[in-house]
Amino acid sequence: MTRHSSINGGCPRLLKGTNVISGSKTLTVYARKPGMPTPDVNGDGILSVSDVDTLYWKTFRSYNAAYDLNRDSKVNWTDVSQLISLL
Repeated sequence: MTRHSSINGGCPRLLKGTNVISGSKTLTVYARKPGMPTPDVNGDGILSVSDVDTLYWKTFRSYNAAYDLNRDSKVNWTDVSQLISLL
């Protein structure tokens, strides 16, 4: 997962929460390689604590590649930690 922010079509930066719009609005864009699972695990279009909760409960279920964010063939706390780092 790579987080890209740019100003006026400039070069992407890997800076967390870069303010790309003047004022108090911030735009953060997440880019995934094709085939990688989405960190929006509950499908509401927003990365939030609700996604963390959903993924947490998936760690107790049988393996499902859709929730394996780091592609290590396990859905575990590493995936949850990766999701938390994106918030």
